[in-house]
Amino acid sequence: MNLQLILPDKNFFKSYMDFVSERKTLGETIWESHVPRESETVEKFIDRLLAASINPESGLVPESIYWALNQNKIVGRIALRHELNEKLTEFGGHIGYEVLPSERKKGVATEMLSLILQTQKAKEIGHLLLTCDPANIGSNKTIIKNGGVLKNTQFVERIQRQTNYYWIYI
Repeated sequence: MNLQLILPDKNFFKSYMDFVSERKTLGETIWESHVPRESETVEKFIDRLLAASINPESGLVPESIYWALNQNKIVGRIALRHELNEKLTEFGGHIGYEVLPSERKKGVATEMLSLILQTQKAKEIGHLLLTCDPANIGSNKTIIKNGGVLKNTQFVERIQRQTNYYWIYI
């Protein structure tokens, strides 16, 4: 696999929207901030994603957003949150990622996480919290393969499920 992380780019917008569409077709949750708003141009959408690292929207923390590109196709999305607030400490952590359903179980998530851990911002943070559902075997394996150490599992009331809390130290 020749996976690379790229900043959101209008040249790959169609491929990104195909990624979103495939996930929607399977009934997966698509966060409102991950797609263009009604009447938002492609350029404004890309600008909003890029601005999130220095000028996040109200209630959000700064985050660096990347799209995972493999053979000119967007196969994933990953975000590195520069800090944690109370909600992210409880659920979400420093890193969130999604993989194109047709590309799962091929090492995409493991490679995306590995690549983002090599960024300067991840190194500056130094210790990163990742959370996931204990039943999500693939995500648990991805985090462990990248050095994640399980600290605890607890029930999160606001999402009504158990959650694993991993730390990765760079």
